Amino acid sequence: MLPSFVRVLCLFCFCFSLNAQSLIVEKDRVGWVEWVQFAAHLKLKAKLDSGAKTSSLDAREVELFSKGGESWVRFQLVYKSKKNQLLRKAYERPLVRKVKIKRHGSASQRRPVVAMDFCFNGRMHRTEFSLVTRSQFIYPILLGRDFLADWVMIDPGETYIAARCDGVSAISRNQQTVAL
Repeated sequence: MLPSFVRVLCLFCFCFSLNAQSLIVEKDRVGWVEWVQFAAHLKLKAKLDSGAKTSSLDAREVELFSKGGESWVRFQLVYKSKKNQLLRKAYERPLVRKVKIKRHGSASQRRPVVAMDFCFNGRMHRTEFSLVTRSQFIYPILLGRDFLADWVMIDPGETYIAARCDGVSAISRNQQTVAL
């Protein structure tokens, strides 16, 4: 029979290993560029950027207005169709807050922030996006660490490896799309 202290030590090691295993969180592996789907047929490329705190969205004609005594934002997403035609999708969302963005080599900027539902990696999500013209960037969406933290591991050597959103049905279809 083992001495008491050996039994206690074995029990401690066993319990510690169980607790350590429960602390290990399985993260989804995704590429540094992935697809984000906002509506049934609106898929946009997104850059995943752990250096950016807030996610941002390429928004045009951003307009603050009041609705029911609350602050709202009206804006348009501009994107290219499969036939390379420029289209616009109009949105109206409650203003969540305004965020001050620090820019390297330029003055800081205050941007409106809205919450948006979208599909990413085969699942529906909701996160906050600052609205800004991203026409000078390759990717119209930037997903920042507030959204990515704790559940995503970005593989910088991969692109478009996230699960597809083909079967996800909770995507809103009530927004109007107009040709430019």
